[in-house]
Amino acid sequence: MKKSIQLLSLLSLIILALVIAGCQGQIIPTVDDGVSADIPTSDSEKPSMVLDDPSTVTAEVQNTDEPSNAVESITETVNSAQISIVEMSSSGFSPKEITIKSGDTVKFTNVGTQQYWPASAMHPSHTVYPGSSISKCNTAEADNIFDACRAYGPGETYSFKFNEIGSWKYHDHRNPSAFGTIIVE
Repeated sequence: MKKSIQLLSLLSLIILALVIAGCQGQIIPTVDDGVSADIPTSDSEKPSMVLDDPSTVTAEVQNTDEPSNAVESITETVNSAQISIVEMSSSGFSPKEITIKSGDTVKFTNVGTQQYWPASAMHPSHTVYPGSSISKCNTAEADNIFDACRAYGPGETYSFKFNEIGSWKYHDHRNPSAFGTIIVE
């Protein structure tokens, strides 16, 4: 009986410590299946997602007191190529500027409630990224141009692999005042 009371007291202290740590944003969950998540306590830390191999996932997420749909940067590593995520919403693109390596992919994810159409600058021709042009949409060349060639609804994604080194401006074809920059090194 005495051992049960001691065990119950110890368990209560552990739970109390976890609750206190959770209130301070310091809980770092870890699961033995190889999946872990680190929750940073500073707004200056950038969220990122890195997939080193299909069986291991490590994720960091921004922890703020105020709700926000904005994500500074999310990247995934798949077979040594990076996938950076840019969110599209009524606030525009987030992040507005990212730096990637040649051969990396940018995945534009619609987290809003409207439709968005990411494409290379300049509106309406979409010709700034080499080889791109809105005139190539709905042709055999459509998969090779930086142009979604259509509006993407809530929850949908458009991905493009950047092979050309440079600073590439882009915009939302449906709302040309929403724009961003992808720097390819």
